[in-house]
Amino acid sequence: MQRFLDLSITPCLSILTKISSANPLIWLIHENGGGGPLFVNENTITTQGGYSVIDRKGTDGDGKELHRGMLSIQQAILDNVYNTWTASSCSSVLQDHGWLTANHFPGAAPTPENPNVVHSASINASVSAFWGQPVAFSSWPARRPTGFYLSPGSIGKVTVPKEMVNSGFRILVGAHTVDHEARSEDPARRLHRVTRTYSIVDTVTSIVNPLGGGVYILVPYLSNLGQIEI
Repeated sequence: MQRFLDLSITPCLSILTKISSANPLIWLIHENGGGGPLFVNENTITTQGGYSVIDRKGTDGDGKELHRGMLSIQQAILDNVYNTWTASSCSSVLQDHGWLTANHFPGAAPTPENPNVVHSASINASVSAFWGQPVAFSSWPARRPTGFYLSPGSIGKVTVPKEMVNSGFRILVGAHTVDHEARSEDPARRLHRVTRTYSIVDTVTSIVNPLGGGVYILVPYLSNLGQIEI
């Protein structure tokens, strides 16, 4: 039993260690006078065409080395820490760790006054087969908006019918799925990847994004569940 308990809690302890180490670093360097949040404080950026940008290459002695490093660190945290398992099993560790760089992109959003309020939405959970020759994205999952927005660092819970469980449905937090890392020659206008996707493997799915974002249901191609309430 002790061995089982150790195995079950160790991953969360690992996540806790990463978050506990990384977030004070983010707060100290970029949110407490060490340059300011990425893209928000003039100390971290230059301006190009009216946009706040961070030069990903830079030059020796330009004074932006720390900020380029923090861009990589925060991107790595977002990519590797926030996933379906951690959102469900380690939600208390991830909660309230929103990033102030969200004020730049995708935008500031206050935490809800009462996080226990339950909302409902109706979505189209069907995607018909395309007719004739396939066109761009015709067999991709359909993105259905719920009409709700998750504030940075808040934990949301999405409840769905059992027919959606383990059927290829996912929850997307954040609308901007284009990866900007491919634009490595250009100065960064935001973090490269700003969304998180959570697989629906239970009737209740926890979701979180330190940048916040709109909440969408990704409906798999050829799904035929019709209009459903979530």
